[in-house]
Amino acid sequence: MTVKEVVLGFIGTFFLLSVLATQIPGIMILIVFAIPVFVLLLSQCKCEECREGYGIFLQNLDFRTGKCLSCSQKNKKQSGMEKQK
Repeated sequence: MTVKEVVLGFIGTFFLLSVLATQIPGIMILIVFAIPVFVLLLSQCKCEECREGYGIFLQNLDFRTGKCLSCSQKNKKQSGMEKQK
């Protein structure tokens, strides 16, 4: 799964559970359990190019490109070399 899919899934799930919790207050407990599940899913996300993990706090993720920092640096170097030619 990509980070985008996990974040969109979290937003959708959180919204649905919030709407249901207005009708059935016991559903609020599911929100408490849903948050750690999505944190675990985020920690399992990997770069699409090199399959390197982003880390539990997404410290290796370049938010501009959606790739890991090493792939992002490689792409910057390659684009810099092409501009020099």
